[in-house]
Amino acid sequence: MSDCENRVSIIQSATYARVDLGRYEDNVRILRAIAGEDKAFMAVLKANAYGHGAVACGRAATRSGANYLAVARISEGVQLRLAGIDAPILVFGGPNLAQLDRAVSQSLTISVGTEAALEAVQDAAQRSSERPIVHLKIDSGLHRYGALPDLAFDIARKLADDERIVFEGIYGHFSSADESDLSVTREQIARTERLVKQLGDADIVPRYVHLANSAGTITGQQGRSNLVRAGIATYGLKPSPDVSLPYGMVPVLSIHSRLTRSFVLPRGEGVSYGLTYRPQGNELIGTVPIGYADGLPRSLSNLGWFIVNGERSPIRGRVCMDQAVVGLSKQATVGDEVSVIGDGSEGTMSFDDVARLDGTINYEIATRLTERVPRVYYRSGEPVGWEDPILGESEGG
Repeated sequence: MSDCENRVSIIQSATYARVDLGRYEDNVRILRAIAGEDKAFMAVLKANAYGHGAVACGRAATRSGANYLAVARISEGVQLRLAGIDAPILVFGGPNLAQLDRAVSQSLTISVGTEAALEAVQDAAQRSSERPIVHLKIDSGLHRYGALPDLAFDIARKLADDERIVFEGIYGHFSSADESDLSVTREQIARTERLVKQLGDADIVPRYVHLANSAGTITGQQGRSNLVRAGIATYGLKPSPDVSLPYGMVPVLSIHSRLTRSFVLPRGEGVSYGLTYRPQGNELIGTVPIGYADGLPRSLSNLGWFIVNGERSPIRGRVCMDQAVVGLSKQATVGDEVSVIGDGSEGTMSFDDVARLDGTINYEIATRLTERVPRVYYRSGEPVGWEDPILGESEGG
């Protein structure tokens, strides 16, 4: 057994997440094809790549043709740089002004959407021998971070006039592109294009203009942008119930564990905290070492299910911090594999299933997966890397 196989075998002896990088790369390629060859593609890796592992997915994204990467925090961008990823990286949202010098030194692209951010970037440019790279964030209707059109024009002019700064792009973010009514999305496109035209009339033409997220890319709501951004869809998860994934796109992440106990719970005896489940007759029960501290919602208590030895095993009682208990339909032994969350095939509970039972969205379920759950990375059915709190990280992936 090779060192890689040995380490993966250790990781897979308990709770772990399986990330299929081959599927991820295929999803990126499909979305790039939908966007069109004339558009650059930005792969979104914020929140540890939506729980999938930012470094491994960042490498896979560039391997599959992504021109740009994106994160939400300067610290996330620095993590990618320290891992040797040299692709352009945009930091969404209002930057941590105290970390701007680090962002500039690591060649991270900064989002400027306020006068305060503009002034901070200008100050950083004064201190640095490197030119900060900037994308102007406009508020086209989401009303979160960004400059309204009149202010955006003024900021753009100042950015363009400052030779110490690389004014590379302008972008906005859709509020409702994942809904069936696209009228608001079309208005956001129109507002952005009016601003871009005004800038063009003033001879201000940034290299990139981008608006479309996963939903906008899939539904064709891209306007005249020359770059699209995709996050949730690259991981094979639907942006919303109203937006279906194109053919061939499949989930990348699945969560697995092993039984740590199998026993018969006598009729009328309660199980787990509060003893909220009591069987009507003697019931075969199994314990699984995964709980809400790993990212499994407590709301799945007495609602969700796992797959054990090919059979659906309902969660019995309350999900605990570190463990959950399931009912078993046939004999099982300690060490048997448990499918916790899968792609919905073979009866597995999907991320959409969990989100529905939890009253939330699949984004939240994926990003809840905590760092103490090891990730094992696969390609073409073979393990190529891992991240584990004890064994550390491999260079694979």
